[in-house]
Amino acid sequence: MFGVPSLDEWNEGNEDNMSTILNCLCPACGGGNATTICLPTKVPFFREIIVMALSCPDCNFKNSEVSFGGEIQVKGVRSTLTVSSRADLNRQVIKSDSCSIHIPSLEFEIPPITQRGAVTTVEGVLKKAAEGLQEGQAQRAVQDISLFSAIQKVIDSLMAMAGEGDEDDDSPFPYELVVDDPAGNSYVESFSAPGTDPALSTAHYTRTANQDMSIGLQPTAQAIADGAIDDSNPMHKRTEPSALVDEEDRADKLGREEVMSFPTDCPGCRKATTTNMCVTNIPHFKEIIIMSLDCEHCAYKSNEIKGGGAIPKFGTKVTLAVTGPDDFGREVLKSDTAGLSIPELELELEEGSLDGLYTTVEGLLNKLVKNMTEANPFAAGDSSKKHHTNNDAEGGKFTEDSLHVKYEKFLSRLSKLAEGKWDTDFHIEINDPLSNSFVGPPPSVAARLAIEADKVSSTAPYDDYVDPGLTIVEYTRSQDQDDILGISDLKTENYAGDEVADYGTDKATDLSDRLTNVHKRGPDHPNVFGKPEVEDDDTEYGNDSVVWATGSG
Repeated sequence: MFGVPSLDEWNEGNEDNMSTILNCLCPACGGGNATTICLPTKVPFFREIIVMALSCPDCNFKNSEVSFGGEIQVKGVRSTLTVSSRADLNRQVIKSDSCSIHIPSLEFEIPPITQRGAVTTVEGVLKKAAEGLQEGQAQRAVQDISLFSAIQKVIDSLMAMAGEGDEDDDSPFPYELVVDDPAGNSYVESFSAPGTDPALSTAHYTRTANQDMSIGLQPTAQAIADGAIDDSNPMHKRTEPSALVDEEDRADKLGREEVMSFPTDCPGCRKATTTNMCVTNIPHFKEIIIMSLDCEHCAYKSNEIKGGGAIPKFGTKVTLAVTGPDDFGREVLKSDTAGLSIPELELELEEGSLDGLYTTVEGLLNKLVKNMTEANPFAAGDSSKKHHTNNDAEGGKFTEDSLHVKYEKFLSRLSKLAEGKWDTDFHIEINDPLSNSFVGPPPSVAARLAIEADKVSSTAPYDDYVDPGLTIVEYTRSQDQDDILGISDLKTENYAGDEVADYGTDKATDLSDRLTNVHKRGPDHPNVFGKPEVEDDDTEYGNDSVVWATGSG
């Protein structure tokens, strides 16, 4: 017996997933010996489908169809493909039972009822439509010769568009093919997936009440009471609760379900490039904004992470106890306002050090080693020279109490910590006055929580989890922290009525303009034009000037 897998088990179809149904009714001969083979599979960048093939040994009838293992989508989809070459004819097309196909240049439409759900290509769609029209041509030639001629022109055009025309004939390319499915379950292959295909555009739209009815959705109670469906009547349009939840206002979704791109100049080569930005939500934490830049001209790369949402009321101090190798794989989000300390090394970085980064505990320690090695003030310049009084002992070697030796020992201990060669447990403290930093669970626990959350379709497993190695303490920010972050100067309420202090800087003043007031010359100016003016000399420059003519000052 054929069974549809759960959504968690959908994957690429193979022979192991096929189900065979025997003794099926053949629609051609009416016998009961037909065999149906069903294959559930998942189309990349699309959704779940079930491919079905029926064959009858009695009459050799064969048929194949596609059904959808998912659900009717919240919105309909309209895909417009510009077919500009024979290569576009090989694009895969998944057509559902509710899908119609239009060719605007021919004013030709393939209604949903004429072609059942199928997995085919653009060429296959066009040839099947031409073959369907060809079936009634013999009868039309007898009954209506003008209709026969008109339809034959359409058949010839469809075959030419499918690549079957003579090379000497005029090329039918380019032309548009519009795939419109109110159920949202049809698909046209993109040659640039997951990027944007310039030849393919997809638009989602809200179905009308009649379109809801055509795909099997029940009419509203008001439509039943009126006895007819009117698309202009909003009371006849279904508003399912699930649809309202799934389709919020686009402003609320901006950047959350898509990557936004905007042009910018590369800081490396100053050429035009693109910055990508996305807003994502960390379970049991908050929203964060991820921005990245990858210049295609000079290969410059950078990324930055910012905390989203409002400024929290309290700051947080996150203390992680690193007790084993599994803790080195924990995800760490350190904002650009957070400070970091490791008490066992007597290491403390001020708030705002090390910039914002999203990495692991191991990556954070390696970043510390790299930055403190490159920025070592005792490894370059005068501090690295062995000519100081305390560096002349033992043949010119550094003594134990020199800053150079102390810093090198500190870096050695930090490197052992990053390499996991530390003998005892240690702690990492992240102090963030804006509460924009986060430490995740160990990788093994994170994987288990992700599976549980996917099964129940909620974040409840994350909310119920208590991390024994993590301590989070909230605290009230000090006045100095508020001043440094600029929070003390923020005023979001009742600011319109406040009087603005007058410091005299907003008033216009008459300043001397040396271009129009050139007569104001200084006595010590080395240039003759800058010396004091001569009486009755109104000429700015030129031989007529008294100053210029006499050269006197």
